[in-house]
Amino acid sequence: MQSYTDTYRKKQAQIIRARQLEGRLLAIDDYNADQFPLPVVNGIARAGKYGGFETDAGPFQRSTGIPTWEIQARFLPDIPLVPLRLASVHAHESGLLVTLQDGTQLALDEIWSADKNAYELLNKVNQLLSSDHALGAVAWELTWEDGFEQKRPRNMRLMNDHVSVICSSAVWDTEGNQLVAATLISPDAQSLRAITATLATNSKKGLTLSTDGVSIYLQNARRGFTAISGGLAAAGAEGHILTILHPLAGNPQEQTADQFYVLAPKGQSLQTVFSERLALAIPWPTKPDWVDYLLQAGSEMGLLTHLDTSGPDFPEALCVKKSADDWKAVIEAGITAGKISLA
Repeated sequence: MQSYTDTYRKKQAQIIRARQLEGRLLAIDDYNADQFPLPVVNGIARAGKYGGFETDAGPFQRSTGIPTWEIQARFLPDIPLVPLRLASVHAHESGLLVTLQDGTQLALDEIWSADKNAYELLNKVNQLLSSDHALGAVAWELTWEDGFEQKRPRNMRLMNDHVSVICSSAVWDTEGNQLVAATLISPDAQSLRAITATLATNSKKGLTLSTDGVSIYLQNARRGFTAISGGLAAAGAEGHILTILHPLAGNPQEQTADQFYVLAPKGQSLQTVFSERLALAIPWPTKPDWVDYLLQAGSEMGLLTHLDTSGPDFPEALCVKKSADDWKAVIEAGITAGKISLA
């Protein structure tokens, strides 16, 4: 287990909580409203005088070292007054889990992407928590499992010569310079249509996938991608979302290419999809319990390669050659060596 702690924020929260428990009513200036879940009174700092503060609302006293002020009860906004509570945050693939000292837990949809460091993520969490005055939570610790930091989704955009859209998940074939799958998000549907049109065009135009500042050039497929579109209204946001899949990611029997792509959507086993697709792609019989052997032997024979992936929607993907003669040799070798059986 790895961790990062912000001891300064923890100390601030502890001081504020101690003063709240003494009965002091503390507020925060609008400039620092996203720092702590405290009542916000506009213009406290800008209206102040050295040592003590007076505004049209009445006197305020600054808390040393912390951007909060003591305020009279009649000037407080009508919101719950809850003493601050310290919290820890655990990052995982699906989002963030916030745990308070008393064991209360809540999930956040925020994803720890590769473009943010631990300090930036913790700061983002506290910005989200600052609006929940009834919860009163302040996060000071971030934890994650060993190896998770290297698996974090990247900050990606997919663009052609004219438009650029957010890419929350992507799969690409570096060797073939092909976009295999992507989940795209844009405030307008026209930008998404422009991207899919570029993928299908017969011209030499291509796309650029920008991931963490690195640009990857991708050729168009010169054929239409499978596309599933929708809106973001159900998630309480405006805009459009589009998931696109390369035509070679479908049934390999329907394509004449000498290779196909295997995608494992979130929650689905790569082994299961590979076994089903390979059975359709080659004329030789296969069995589901051969899958581990076929994956290993196929990789050693250069018949399959793992594709680059980023984001939560397609954790794993493969490019698989259809070569019937080579797969026949793999199957025969496995039977001869006793690694697989027809029984």
